[in-house]
Amino acid sequence: MTTVLLVEDEEVVLILAQSALDEHGFETKTATDITSATALLDGDEPFDCLFTDINLSDGDGLELAVLFRAKFPTAAVLYTTGVVVTDGIRARMVDGAELLSKPYRIEALVDSVRRLVSAAPHSN
Repeated sequence: MTTVLLVEDEEVVLILAQSALDEHGFETKTATDITSATALLDGDEPFDCLFTDINLSDGDGLELAVLFRAKFPTAAVLYTTGVVVTDGIRARMVDGAELLSKPYRIEALVDSVRRLVSAAPHSN
């Protein structure tokens, strides 16, 4: 089963995204901030995908993705944000990552995760 680390500090958005991914056959582990996401990364659970908000209450989803890729170098990364994405932000995105702008359709989330995971080499 494909496991997604879902990091979102807006509770309603987190619940909707988790429900949608779970309903489409993904296993999700959730975190509401960098601290709890890092704790999950420090565990033994393998992850196939990171779906993270760029702007989190205690840090930066871009930095989280770097930590994620250090542990899971071939895993998929999908960012989301409700703010304008500058060239500076794009330059800090990890290789092969994509961006899903808020507000997004649930179908777009599921399709993006499915496509990114299927395109990623599976050596995690």
